[in-house]
Amino acid sequence: MAFTPVGPLLDTVTENFAFSHVISYTGVDSLGTPVSYNVTLTANEPNPNTIIINANAISGYYYGQFPATIQYLTTDNQYVIVNSFNQIDVSKLREVIYYKASMVTSKTYNYTAVATYTDPTTLVTDTQTQVYQIVLMNDWSSGITSLKSYVGLTV
Repeated sequence: MAFTPVGPLLDTVTENFAFSHVISYTGVDSLGTPVSYNVTLTANEPNPNTIIINANAISGYYYGQFPATIQYLTTDNQYVIVNSFNQIDVSKLREVIYYKASMVTSKTYNYTAVATYTDPTTLVTDTQTQVYQIVLMNDWSSGITSLKSYVGLTV
């Protein structure tokens, strides 16, 4: 029968945008009666800890997936280069010297849904799979907001 939602594209999101999806599969048993399969969703590559997968559901938001180059000057006149604004020691921040956003425009995360059902009459197990994708777009707004915030923290 069919997975719901129909894949492979599950969503297109930007960083810090919360999303939530539930995957289901409906098939038929040996008597032709519609039945719901058990669905398990797994990530095909590492995900940030802000993405939660629980059985057939995925939710959360992506954060910090497009590393930047940031150079800043500390209060003791040391130049430090980091890949993310949250790596800046704000207690020692004197001035943001340089910021270069990631030029990567998007990342695709893949997830595999496996649906299984064992027919109680025939004891035959049916397994169906579907690969889903979530496309994370880099709209640079997260970096712009952070740059403004950290420049405002300078002494």
